[in-house]
Formats: sequence, structure tokens, C-alpha cells
Amino acid sequence: MSGASWLAFRHDAPDILYYTHISGYRCAIREFRLGLDTAVPDRVIKLPPCNMGASGDFDTHLYIDEEVMLASAQLVYQDGTVSKVKLFRRATP
Repeated sequence: MSGASWLAFRHDAPDILYYTHISGYRCAIREFRLGLDTAVPDRVIKLPPCNMGASGDFDTHLYIDEEVMLASAQLVYQDGTVSKVKLFRRATP
């Protein structure tokens, strides 16, 4: 799974943080940890249950404060392996 694609800030939706990529791989993920404006993920985001036939009617984003400039993410995979923490910075205009 490509770590660079886990999270996305978009300039046209400054109050939304997307985690579409992670949602798409939710069957392989036991836990999704996230931090906002911290390099240490400090909360767990609940992912929908694994359902290979699901049509995509589940959350793929969070509403965040427009002032958030950094997000950190870490995954715990189904086999218990823990990823490195990945940092995502909001691009400045």
C-alpha cells in the first residue's frame, strides 16, 4: 500500500481531510491512527467493516479545522504489523 496516498488535504475543501486510500484497503487494516497538528497519531479512526462487495457507502474523510497544517497517520495491519508514522503537510498557497 502506498504510504504517500494515505491522506490528502485539498485546497478546494480546506475543512476536509481525505483518507479514501485507507478506506479502500480497510480489509487489510486493523486500526487507523491519526494525529492532527502533531507528529504522533493520538486517536483511532473507526473504519467500516470489511465487505468486499460494498459499493462505497462509507466515510472516506473527516471534517477538520481549516487551520490544521499537519496530519500524521499510522496503520496496524490485520497481522499485527505496525507501519511507520507517515506525515502529511498541507500545501500553502
